Amino acid sequence: LWLPVALAAGGTLAIFGMAGVPVQLLVVLGLLLVLGTGVDYGVFIDELHGRPRAFVAVSLAAIATMISFGLLALSSTPALRAFGLTILVGNGLVWLLAPCFRHTRSAR
Repeated sequence: LWLPVALAAGGTLAIFGMAGVPVQLLVVLGLLLVLGTGVDYGVFIDELHGRPRAFVAVSLAAIATMISFGLLALSSTPALRAFGLTILVGNGLVWLLAPCFRHTRSAR
């Protein structure tokens, strides 16, 4: 459940490195928020055994988070822009990676 979050955090830092975005304190704090939401996404997808409504619920939560915090990326204040961009990219990556790493259950 932690692997998609770790890959998303690494991917976010890699994207920021390629784009030349400096890593500052609010980027690290944004990654902590991505850690919290990303683990929740993984838990819900894994515990509901890949039911379509679980993916819809996680998708709606991820989209709402990306929109609300991602709007901070449009701010003219550099700290808010970095925080919003971190959460936008990090949550997007977790949302894409979480369904790929769910556990397979054996038939009972």
